[in-house]
Amino acid sequence: MKKGFRYIFLAAAVSLAVSCVPKPDPQPEYDNMQGLIINEVSPSKSIGKEGWIEIYNTSDRTINLKGLKVILTGGGAIESEVAVLSEGTAEAKGRFVISTDKVEFSSPMLRNTLEEVGIADGEGSMLNSFSLEYDYNSTMKPEDGQSYARIPDITGEWTITSTPTPGEANYKIVPHILSNIIINEVCPAEGWVEVANVGTNELWLEYATLCAADGTVLHTFAYGTILSSGERIAVECEGDRSKLKVVRLLDNSGKEINRFTAGDLADPSASGSWSRLPDLTGEWKVSTTATKNAVNASVTDDPTGLVINEVSLAGWVEIANTTVENISTSGLALKASGKEVFSSGKVTIPAGGHLVADVDVKSNDSFTLVTSTGKTLDTFKKSDVRADSRVATDKTSWSRLPEGTGKWFTVLTPSRGELNYGIEEGNTIAIWVNQSSTNSVDLEDLCKHGIGNIVLHEWAFKNYGTAKVQSLLDEAHSLGMKLHIWLQCFWWNDAQQWRLPVIDRSGSTPARYNQALFDEVIGRCLDYMDRAPIDGIHFDYIRFGGTAAKHSFPEDGITGTGAITEFCRQANAALKTKNPKVILSAALMGETDAQSYYGQDPGQMTQYIDVLMPMAYISSYNYSSTRNVAVANWFADRCKPGTQSWHGVSTYNSNTQGLSAAELYRDSFNITKSRAHGLALFRYGIGELPIFTGMFAK
Repeated sequence: MKKGFRYIFLAAAVSLAVSCVPKPDPQPEYDNMQGLIINEVSPSKSIGKEGWIEIYNTSDRTINLKGLKVILTGGGAIESEVAVLSEGTAEAKGRFVISTDKVEFSSPMLRNTLEEVGIADGEGSMLNSFSLEYDYNSTMKPEDGQSYARIPDITGEWTITSTPTPGEANYKIVPHILSNIIINEVCPAEGWVEVANVGTNELWLEYATLCAADGTVLHTFAYGTILSSGERIAVECEGDRSKLKVVRLLDNSGKEINRFTAGDLADPSASGSWSRLPDLTGEWKVSTTATKNAVNASVTDDPTGLVINEVSLAGWVEIANTTVENISTSGLALKASGKEVFSSGKVTIPAGGHLVADVDVKSNDSFTLVTSTGKTLDTFKKSDVRADSRVATDKTSWSRLPEGTGKWFTVLTPSRGELNYGIEEGNTIAIWVNQSSTNSVDLEDLCKHGIGNIVLHEWAFKNYGTAKVQSLLDEAHSLGMKLHIWLQCFWWNDAQQWRLPVIDRSGSTPARYNQALFDEVIGRCLDYMDRAPIDGIHFDYIRFGGTAAKHSFPEDGITGTGAITEFCRQANAALKTKNPKVILSAALMGETDAQSYYGQDPGQMTQYIDVLMPMAYISSYNYSSTRNVAVANWFADRCKPGTQSWHGVSTYNSNTQGLSAAELYRDSFNITKSRAHGLALFRYGIGELPIFTGMFAK
């Protein structure tokens, strides 16, 4: 018993036996109530309002609560019996709420002035108590609508919660971040709303709510509701179904997370819904078919959106449904030179799906896709294929990149009946691959994401051997990709650190460029080119470590920017002599005023470097979208004709946490608004990759 209770218990008197005849034992008037505890207390803030007490039966038996006493100490007064239950039952591991609808509280009321509240059995033995001084130990008191509660439920410490749970498990609101929970489908006819988790982690929905525009609560998610990544749940909504024209998703702190507004959308049929099409990512549309707890879909007989998507000399033409609805049509046909060469009959092509027709491609220069009624939907001409594409063979295909909407390219990766992928000639999407990923890098997966340039660290030669690099090079070429070797120029490791491209003036000895260093770096490049027919050399750390101005000696004709430019000139002369087609690229610091720090002048370097890759990572510089476009333009504008700038984009945030595919796509697509010619992604193995196919295709 807690200090503060001095409740006096009476002992039963024992009568002396006056007869030798044994008497039966008297039956106890009250149940054994051991195991009852107080689990939650909600005192009333205002006089005239009653509070309540939740008790919990920790035992494995049902307890009859007749005679249970509520005892209160408050405001310095002595303890007093304020309520006695005349009936009630607490099931094993069950709860019972003592409130005004079950028992009448006498004065003093169960108010916020309480110091200690306890429960005693029918014989007056104390069972359990809750003391502000000893159990809670805080001067803070609950407002109306709050309670004192054990959290975690039953076993935890006493605290105040703004979510009283009489008769249910105790829970204290901890705001949950639900930014990746979306409303995905609304079915007014049946009165349900589907929400989905589009993030990568499981999220807790407990006590989040769906509300109408006027604030009416349509549904409250129960305690313990969790949605795993990619999971969806449809919940029934209460009240007037017309309120489903606007549905707001609020987290458990009342913050709006997502909203659906019907707006100008027509009311769906009795079997339909308002749905995101395509599922999870698309715009809101009226769907002909409600898809409760399933992938959203809708059916239309409008063939608009069917296109010729891929053509192969091997003898087939692929038709794609570029819409977000399933298209059901009475028939499709392909015509060549005015003659029908294929007819489908009645067919349904799912959203994003394909239909493949086996036809003679080699004998025909063009195909026209028409409906059974003669309506022209699309036309393909061999002359539509970009003129500088590869030579087509039976093992290639002419493909739209990106799928369904892009221009025509010859790719080495036919994708009959599947989403188009492939690397177009002149692809300008690159990714840095650390040498530690040499054995694990998935080139085909990168190809399917539209990344055409692999920038592999030079230690791949050292740690995995020439044969391994050659095998990656062969695989890259089979996919239409290029492989560049990522070279560290003037910084090697933490022990050796910076090797300066300038030898400083010493006394009367003039300053000069570090020719031995230049020769060593260029020699490594030539060695790699001898080992394998690599497509490019990428110069990293082609700079000073922020000290370029300290190593400038104009009186000797030596400057920091001059040193970097001179190295580029010498590298170009040596490497282009060996292979005129080798692509020379360089990693530049992502600042526009860095010449005096790093010696990198992009306007001078571009005379000798084919591709500049400014490392203007948002994770490093915290550039806004607008500022990053401006920086991308600055570098692109310094490229001489025939050279390019592939803007650096980090695959992680400022906390080095990998970005989601949606986040990385947002940062990358933003660069398409600039004059940059492509992207350089840093780096492989961190974050999720979106599809870049066609992002910079010309």
